Amino acid sequence: MAADRDKFPGPKIVVYEFQDIAGAPKTEGRLVAERLTTCLARTGGFEVIERSRLDTVLAELRLSASGLLDEKTAIRAGEILGADAVVSGTLARVGDRYEINARAISVSGGRIVSAARMQVSESSLNLGQALSAAPPARSASPRPARSSPAGPIRDERLPDWEIWPGLNDSYGRYSMENGHLGYYLSDRQHDHAWTETGALEGYFSGLLLSKEIPGDKWSIEVKTLHAIPPGNGRWLSCFVWAGKSGIRPSWKNTGQAFGLGLFHMADQVDDPGINLDMEAVRGESVLADKRIKRNIPYFRFRRDGYDFYLDLSGDGKNYEEGMHLKAPAGIDGAVSKIVLGGQAYGDAAGTYVEYEYLKLNGKELF
Repeated sequence: MAADRDKFPGPKIVVYEFQDIAGAPKTEGRLVAERLTTCLARTGGFEVIERSRLDTVLAELRLSASGLLDEKTAIRAGEILGADAVVSGTLARVGDRYEINARAISVSGGRIVSAARMQVSESSLNLGQALSAAPPARSASPRPARSSPAGPIRDERLPDWEIWPGLNDSYGRYSMENGHLGYYLSDRQHDHAWTETGALEGYFSGLLLSKEIPGDKWSIEVKTLHAIPPGNGRWLSCFVWAGKSGIRPSWKNTGQAFGLGLFHMADQVDDPGINLDMEAVRGESVLADKRIKRNIPYFRFRRDGYDFYLDLSGDGKNYEEGMHLKAPAGIDGAVSKIVLGGQAYGDAAGTYVEYEYLKLNGKELF
């Protein structure tokens, strides 16, 4: 496959677990996929999409990375992930050896761009050693079920953050992988306070992650990677919230003295691509709103007393001012927080953001 790199339509690939010839998952197939992923990544010619992102998309497609998977679904998941090709295959026991058949399929055309077959001995897989070295399985949701989005709670993955669960501990989830924070949307979730009062029918309070920011002079730099397939009514939010202590920091909360937010959104079917919406609010009142047709990976919130700024950057070095507002006097004594959330009108499949970092005055926040 490495030798066939020029035949691939692009460098981005996703590797699926190998199955037996009947299409059933095998532990050996997971091990082969993991080793193949490592080998392809080490060549330097491929950009391999992380397993956690694949699991998320397959879950949204009501599948499991360890379950039955046909070629059509594999290509669909690869398309959502932005992959150029998907790699899959079969694993068959032949005596004391395994025959491995692997193929790489173009996402755009569905054609096989590379194929390979080899046999390996059972002992060379070292399956028993690999299983004994693997960490114990963790629950996808270690928190107990909740009947309401009361909070906050703590989680060992983000020990210094407040975790405000969505309704019934559903509607949004997050993960930590290699020092990056992933936030994933669920259908019908919302980050606005209207869901808690019943004023926004059909939506449910979604997961919020927040961290208190002390002082009245600071800078928070953020680097993100957003995946928002074209659709109607989906965004991922990152905002500064200032208000009463101890209440859920939803956007446009009556206890919110001031807020400045950035929303990466794909809000209309006839307007594909990711747009940016910058908004400043006081409680439920909108103070300023500005939308631009750009997907900006770097942004920065700054506070200098009553002055709040939202700056944008394409490279993380050169910033331009996107919005500047002077907060109202009601911000005196308010608690300031950085908050992560999102909204999904309908199908949220494949919608997530990866936060590579959030830095407060140059220091990592997770």
